[in-house]
Amino acid sequence: MMATQYTSIGELETAIQAYIAELPEGAVDDPALPSPLNYNELNYNGRTDLVEGCMAHGGYLTLSKALGIPVRIGVERPPDAQGKGAATNAVAKGAVNLFNMFGKPNETVCGVSRSPSPL
Repeated sequence: MMATQYTSIGELETAIQAYIAELPEGAVDDPALPSPLNYNELNYNGRTDLVEGCMAHGGYLTLSKALGIPVRIGVERPPDAQGKGAATNAVAKGAVNLFNMFGKPNETVCGVSRSPSPL
């Protein structure tokens, strides 16, 4: 996980409240939509910063409960839904796949040093 920009719970809470205020009217309480702080939902809305912040400060379930934000377990958007984070997610997924394919330069795996691929 990357370092979070939210070093205090107060900063994170302010950012979460701003995010909630930006959601379409009724989206927070709509039982057909995922929990507003669900990590997939935050990614869908282009808010990877809040994903990292939630992970660093107890997780989205804990924060949802503390802030009175509804939690709906098992409710997901359709796999083909495209949100604000779609382009960012595609780039990030490509970078992760590339990293998984080639690994980090000069990394050590199981005590064996590995050099970057000559390709």
